[in-house]
Amino acid sequence: MWVARYFFSYFGRINRAKYWLGLAIVYGWYALLGFAWSMGKSDRGVWDGTFGLLMIVGLISMFSLFVRRIHDLDISGAWVGGAFLLFGVISISRSEYATTATSLAYAAGMIWLGSAKGIAGNNRFGADPLKPKGVDPKQTDAYQMGQKFSGEMWSAFTGYFDSRFLPVRENYLNVLRQLVRQSFNSEDGPPLTIARVEYRVFLNRIKELEDQIFGESCDAMHEWLDVADGMGVRAETESGFRTHIKAFCNDLTIAGMSVLTDYAIPLRDADRDWRAANPERAREFPPEQEGQASVRGQH
Repeated sequence: MWVARYFFSYFGRINRAKYWLGLAIVYGWYALLGFAWSMGKSDRGVWDGTFGLLMIVGLISMFSLFVRRIHDLDISGAWVGGAFLLFGVISISRSEYATTATSLAYAAGMIWLGSAKGIAGNNRFGADPLKPKGVDPKQTDAYQMGQKFSGEMWSAFTGYFDSRFLPVRENYLNVLRQLVRQSFNSEDGPPLTIARVEYRVFLNRIKELEDQIFGESCDAMHEWLDVADGMGVRAETESGFRTHIKAFCNDLTIAGMSVLTDYAIPLRDADRDWRAANPERAREFPPEQEGQASVRGQH
């Protein structure tokens, strides 16, 4: 089945387009899980186990995409395994600064894999995924020119994108981190409820950000888009932009969920203390309905 080959195979190569499409699907899967988690569940034991299993499925698929993309660069997939292991060790350390630095390195590596041009022709990991089959020799020059334009355009786009929007990503996460910390001392409701409301607001801001980034990117890349329009590939080029932006926003969504996870234990303790100190008001926020409760007077 092609789905199994696309998301769970560790053999062969994939080009940049299939890599970004696969990442968009995987991060969309993570975003859906994050939303479900933020809504809360009454049976936490069963839900947490199911949630963990579904997260692992996404991780395996992401690892598959990374390995086959790096194969396209004629580099062993063992480097991806080493990077994943290092990221896991640093995450376990629960150091905020180390985790932030590692997350930035992860984002940079992910974008590099999606922008680096693969090795032309066959390599030790398989056939060139972009090699045209049965192409008329008269079309070879046009094909090569198109490939050159695509590479140069994508390099210009990712260079602009990284310098402009990676700082935006960190700003969004810093704001969420600050709001979650403030929820510890909130008088408006239980800390867990406040933190989950802030995360939902965070998700809404990311949805708005996606369209803003696309519009700004098209303005910045208008000269390249004009050339793409003349070549009859403007729609495909803009679709590539949207896929890249979608992956960026999905990564930001997961990073935001990680912020909540980092504060899960102190949030739980602060929530328990708040309920003990405010028994009357606590009745307005049943624990099993925290994900759906509204906070009065917050805005």
